[in-house]
Amino acid sequence: MIHRPWFFIFPILSFLFPLHAADVDLRFYTREIIIQDAGNAGELVPCPVLDNKDFAFTARWDDSNPKHYRMQELMQKYGFKGTFFLNHKPDHPPMNFIKLKALQADLGAHSMTHARLASELTINRMFWEVAEIRAIIEAEGDRPINAYCFSDGNYRNDVRKNMQGLIAESLQRVGYTHNVSPKFAKSLPANLDPVSTVYYCTAGNDRNPSLEHFEKTLQERLANPEWQNDEPCLSMGVHVWMSNQKAWDSMEAVYQKYGGKENWWYCSQTEYAAYQKLLQTVEISSPQKRGNDLVYQVQLPYAADIGSDVALTLCYSGSATGIRMDDAPLPYRSQKGKYFFHVSPPAFAGTPKKISYQPMSKEDAPILSDTPNETAIDATLQITGEHSLSLNLTASEKSEIKNLQVRYILPPKYASPPVATITAPVTGTSVTHPQELHEIASGEFSWGKPFLLCQIDYLNHGQPERVFTSLFEPTVLPPENMGYRDQSWVSTFFSDRKIWEDALPMSNPEADLMPALKWIGASDAERLVFNENISDMGERLREELKTQTDETNYFIIITDFESPKAGRLISRSYKHSKEVYLNGKKLSPKNGEDLIVRQGPNRLVSLHKVTKFTGRMHHSFTYEVRNP
Repeated sequence: MIHRPWFFIFPILSFLFPLHAADVDLRFYTREIIIQDAGNAGELVPCPVLDNKDFAFTARWDDSNPKHYRMQELMQKYGFKGTFFLNHKPDHPPMNFIKLKALQADLGAHSMTHARLASELTINRMFWEVAEIRAIIEAEGDRPINAYCFSDGNYRNDVRKNMQGLIAESLQRVGYTHNVSPKFAKSLPANLDPVSTVYYCTAGNDRNPSLEHFEKTLQERLANPEWQNDEPCLSMGVHVWMSNQKAWDSMEAVYQKYGGKENWWYCSQTEYAAYQKLLQTVEISSPQKRGNDLVYQVQLPYAADIGSDVALTLCYSGSATGIRMDDAPLPYRSQKGKYFFHVSPPAFAGTPKKISYQPMSKEDAPILSDTPNETAIDATLQITGEHSLSLNLTASEKSEIKNLQVRYILPPKYASPPVATITAPVTGTSVTHPQELHEIASGEFSWGKPFLLCQIDYLNHGQPERVFTSLFEPTVLPPENMGYRDQSWVSTFFSDRKIWEDALPMSNPEADLMPALKWIGASDAERLVFNENISDMGERLREELKTQTDETNYFIIITDFESPKAGRLISRSYKHSKEVYLNGKKLSPKNGEDLIVRQGPNRLVSLHKVTKFTGRMHHSFTYEVRNP
């Protein structure tokens, strides 16, 4: 087993495998397109935007916010579409998916707990955050999702630089082909998805949007249309934070003035992503003569595999008297000697309208709606050996299962097996599918609770359905090391501020901790969730906070770290600190004093006031050392 240096591997893979790895497992269907009474052979090509519009326009709205219902109604009123990127926090009220479905709201993934993927998580926790949310939202919303949105825009870690690559691969493994962060999407190697992103054209402040700001941004975009060749999609919005009628009226003014534009394609981010995937994967044969007609074979991916039933617009440049698809008349429009028409998926290749999620780890199972979906297959997943799984599928009564495929969605510690086509169970019976797991990375790739997800697609009486099942592997506690999490301590509360003034000698490396206070190190729960650069104050001070009174209290954080060189320490964690102690010196970064560290061991000591936010405090100690 090896610890893979991802940031070196990705460029090499891009050279060796020019095709997108995710496309290998796509299913394809073929449509026969007949150009009737064609004269001289023209050219059949896909349009870069649906219906040959100038560009796509969409919206993005983050978090599980009850104001989403009102926003969806407002968009529908004026013909706009957007995607709501949801979480599934166990301590927050869930969204009303029945209402979302009734409003035909489009959904995307925003992590399970709104976690900062690159800065706060172990590899396995990161994978669970992006993987289980897809199964939950698809099952609750009864529609596939293909778009992901980072919480707080967090996909980079300046200390653990390999996290961005691991996140990128994890998103591809899970099945996302769209990301709302352009910088992330455009920085990926050629072999990795997502295939699409957006350019932003917002109405300004999320709390107080304005028509004027939107128009200014739009005119700037239209004046510099290079983006249309790169990514012909504009997106507005980020959060539905409007809190008064004036703000909602301003938002409506944008929709009212810019709805119904003839050359805009108003789409969800899911639809746009699927259309881009169609463009990336469509194959059009050379034309064959059949009497006076020209015949093309057009191969396209299943809508179920790319997330949307959106059609692909084809353009034929040449003379014709009509167009047929699979020997049936096809509607078209002609414009300046060109013919435009849409190719839609057949029913068997369409998106599933019934999806269920059947997690096997009952103690970790998410709370789903009171009326879970009943699909034609029940699935159970079990660990049968050190590196093997067993998937059991049982067909319900009166079912008729065909075209059954199994996709294992595994964390980066394992190689991704190819999609398996297996024999479907007949009515009332079961089949078992064994799956060997090939471990390709160990060390931190095994720490925590590895999450394994399985996606089963099939036809039931000719209609697509989907089932997810999952499990957690046994917990592996990370070893204690010299990381900042394991080398940081937090004190119990105190009200006498003189204690802080007496703490200066303790800031010398290797000095004993003040015996007047009780000191709390990283808990097992914290070490399972957070990477080496995080101290979770909420976890460590949980018992203290339960007994907190109205009295003004303080606590101290100590962080030991090894610096590779001497120099000026740059760290957001202390940038605004009024007073810190470093290696026996009292300093004030807020007043411009530099934190000068030495090569080797260093100790930072900081004072914090107990507030209502302490329980949610993550002490992120990422840093760099520059020459003085």
